[in-house]
Amino acid sequence: ILGDGRNNYGDPRADILKEIYDRSRRVLWLNPEPESFWRVGDAEMRKYSSYCHEVQVCNSLKHLERIINQVLKTGT
Repeated sequence: ILGDGRNNYGDPRADILKEIYDRSRRVLWLNPEPESFWRVGDAEMRKYSSYCHEVQVCNSLKHLERIINQVLKTGT
């Protein structure tokens, strides 16, 4: 999943992400915002991260390359 985890103060529907998590081998969330923003305002990353195997900041090509290399090394 690629996104900032914000919902404009609507229902975060974490239950849908939980269903995806329960059916998946791996849920990886790439968030373009710095981690310090993940609990500010309408950010729902606290709820969403419970249903992710991994959550990482990804806001540059360098970050994306590092994450892809990690995924390829683990094979999942």
